[in-house]
Amino acid sequence: MNSPCPLLLPQMRLQRMVSGSVSKADDGNDQKVGGDKGVNEGKVGSKEQRLSSGLSMSDSIDSMLELEKVKTEMKMMETALQGAARQAQAKADEIAKLMNENEHLKVVIGELKRKSSDAEIDSLREEYHQRISTLERKVYALTKERDTLKREQNKKSDAAALLKEKDEIINQVMAEGEELSKKQAVQESTIRKLRAQMRELEEEKKGLMTKVQRIK
Repeated sequence: MNSPCPLLLPQMRLQRMVSGSVSKADDGNDQKVGGDKGVNEGKVGSKEQRLSSGLSMSDSIDSMLELEKVKTEMKMMETALQGAARQAQAKADEIAKLMNENEHLKVVIGELKRKSSDAEIDSLREEYHQRISTLERKVYALTKERDTLKREQNKKSDAAALLKEKDEIINQVMAEGEELSKKQAVQESTIRKLRAQMRELEEEKKGLMTKVQRIK
């Protein structure tokens, strides 16, 4: 057999209390009527007393029902507050996760900056420029010397051997210059890639910060 609903138990108890009170009042009235049927004033007073008692019990029932209603509303509010607390905790966990990702991105960006700082890049670029400029000056000087030797070739019989030697030196210097130019091109490409990665990471960081601000 199913037990009564917890919210109905106070109402049932109040109904039994009212029934018991009314029954006792009726028994007392019957005794008074049996003992003294001719006394009308006593009979009227007994009725007024029962009426007053009934009104008092009705007020008590209303108060109890109102109390149960308030308790029910409080339980509903407590349930709603618990749900809100769970949602707030979920938001807090999401914010913490985003903050951890943001910190990780900061570390990655810092590492990239350390490996490819502007000072280091500028230093490498300046070094390559200086070496290429030096080689260009050497090529220019050797070219002038070669041209001079060519003009004097008719005057000196051994100038051909010297001219060939100078040509070989010029070719070596030019080959070295081309190699340095290729290395510089590779370095510039690496620098561009690193800067592109840094820009992408910065954009990702900004996106995460925007999400964090929206969640807050």
